[in-house]
Amino acid sequence: MINRKLFSSQSIIDKLAFAKVRGRMTTRMSRVNREGSEYYTWIPGTVAAGAYEYIELHTQFPRLRKYLPANFVEVSNNDVVNLTIFLNGNVESLPCPAGTIRVIRKSVPCIWQLAIRNDDAVSAITANAVIVTVRREPKTADDLAREEY
Repeated sequence: MINRKLFSSQSIIDKLAFAKVRGRMTTRMSRVNREGSEYYTWIPGTVAAGAYEYIELHTQFPRLRKYLPANFVEVSNNDVVNLTIFLNGNVESLPCPAGTIRVIRKSVPCIWQLAIRNDDAVSAITANAVIVTVRREPKTADDLAREEY
């Protein structure tokens, strides 16, 4: 009996090229899992009282696309107004009081969109007063063990 898979229409060269590309992809994913991504910073401008400032990570940071979804957000609120952070639309909202740093890590496993809302009724958020840092963190030994089983 002849094994038909050995004599398919796809040449051996094509199969070797595919295996080479697949090997690069697994190497790249293992590097991402081991090292994570670099830090990406977004500094929103002036946000009026009660208004939103919204971004989608893949359009704001084109180089972050290969690491998406992000799983780490740090919001540094250096202003005198309170704000609320919205992740992935209105799925999760977290308060960020004035003069604080709010770190969101692993509580939301996939972050694709990010918005901040000025909670003050009168004052606007001044430009360059809020700093948002986004990245994909490397996997820990616990994460790898969870995937294994």
